[in-house]
Amino acid sequence: MNSGSQTALGQRLRTLWLAKAVATMLGIGAFLMVYFVLLRHPVFPVTTMPLTAIDRWIAFEPQALPLYLSLWFYVSIAPALLKDDRELLSYGLATLAMSVAGFVIFLFWPTAVPKAAVDWSLHPSVSFLKAIDLAANACPSMHVAFALFTALWLQRLLGEMRLPLPLHAISWLWCAGIVY
Repeated sequence: MNSGSQTALGQRLRTLWLAKAVATMLGIGAFLMVYFVLLRHPVFPVTTMPLTAIDRWIAFEPQALPLYLSLWFYVSIAPALLKDDRELLSYGLATLAMSVAGFVIFLFWPTAVPKAAVDWSLHPSVSFLKAIDLAANACPSMHVAFALFTALWLQRLLGEMRLPLPLHAISWLWCAGIVY
């Protein structure tokens, strides 16, 4: 990484750092509050989504749980790299719009995944997740939506700072892991 890229990265991380940190925490907190209310109190009948060929092809892998949970750190990177308040507002409005779109779908068309033919006692690391995040609000997957949204923003931001291509690849691989 050249000195110009390091300077740009450092400057972006320092700019509005407190506002970006607070906005990110409040945004994630508000999202989770609404998500769990809709999850626990569906207004309309829940539709069980059919398994697709992709669902059958990609097996459940409990070792992927850390990647799944890493979304909450991954989505914090893009706002940390925003350069000014205008960009922060734009990012915030885009995340709000994406969240509202997902919530409207969850409200009017709540969905669930079919019960998995998995002996959960063999996967205790996943039991806490199953206890809090029911197999509902499955479509659209907000995990996938936010992972892709973050990867696209990071692609742009890393490019603007002329950061090395391996960082772009790491971001996309991380996104793919979360999507998996």
